[in-house]
Amino acid sequence: MSKKRNKSKKLQVPVAEVPKTEKTEPDATVTAAKSDSVEQRIKAIIEKGKKKGFLTYDEMNADLPDDAVSPAHLDSLLATLDEMGINIVDDTEIEKEVEEPFETVGGGEEEEKKEQFEEDKILEKELLGEEVVHRTDDPIRMYLTQMGEIPLLTRQEEIDLARKIELSRMAFRRKMLEIDYCARNAITLLQQVEEGTLSFDRTMKISTSDNMVRSVIKKRMPINIKTSNDLLEMNRELFKKFLNSADMQTKKELLKRLWRNKRKVAMLLEELSLRTSRIQAMKSKLHGMCEKMRKLEEMITAGPSGDVTAEDISAVKQELNGLSDLVID
Repeated sequence: MSKKRNKSKKLQVPVAEVPKTEKTEPDATVTAAKSDSVEQRIKAIIEKGKKKGFLTYDEMNADLPDDAVSPAHLDSLLATLDEMGINIVDDTEIEKEVEEPFETVGGGEEEEKKEQFEEDKILEKELLGEEVVHRTDDPIRMYLTQMGEIPLLTRQEEIDLARKIELSRMAFRRKMLEIDYCARNAITLLQQVEEGTLSFDRTMKISTSDNMVRSVIKKRMPINIKTSNDLLEMNRELFKKFLNSADMQTKKELLKRLWRNKRKVAMLLEELSLRTSRIQAMKSKLHGMCEKMRKLEEMITAGPSGDVTAEDISAVKQELNGLSDLVID
């Protein structure tokens, strides 16, 4: 941030010395160059993901330009990666697979912190005495001692973690809203907000920095809800054709159209800025339904036995069909 400010100070010229027509030209050139730079770096990220088949959050943090950290750029990038089948994984998962040793770059800093901690312990013993230091019956003291052993984050680490959280949140929201069941539930909530039966502030997330203010969201709401409903209805018909078709090429084309519509629905609903807590509730409900369907399928596969009769299996099948219709329709 400080570098950008210094740079802008160097480019400042008194208004009296430069005509207005000449002042706008460098601004346009700098903006165009900056935009080209952002696009090139985003393309480089996509190319890296193509080669590896995945990307880590640290790689995204390191390669993603600061100019691209906006909902529009991130949403577009995540959609592109999703279409190409490139997953964003946590760095700890990669470390577990590779099984690298714990000691990595920065070992000198860890040693220095360890030595400082040992010195602090010796000083504490000298000031408070051996008996007081080894007391473990004081919960507040234990808590403060344990907290003192945890190193504080640097400013860059805080920025990286904040960006990682934002990327994870956006990826989670997009994946959930691409599921037709969650999309329909989201539309129901949005319609209730539009009608006034649900509180706007408790259901929607307002952000002045991302131009997600009340007036903008309310203006988008009717059009986005209608378009999303139309796409979901189209998906229902496409899915029926997919189930009834025997040609593999036709099935492939239908599936491609289905996923394209799902991404469009997710994008339209994201523009309305529904709170993440509302989407998390849908996820919990969907997870419970999936677990229930798995248990019902296991009962049907096992068949009548012991206390389970043929009539029970028939009832189980009806319950499974009902849950399937609830998720699909």
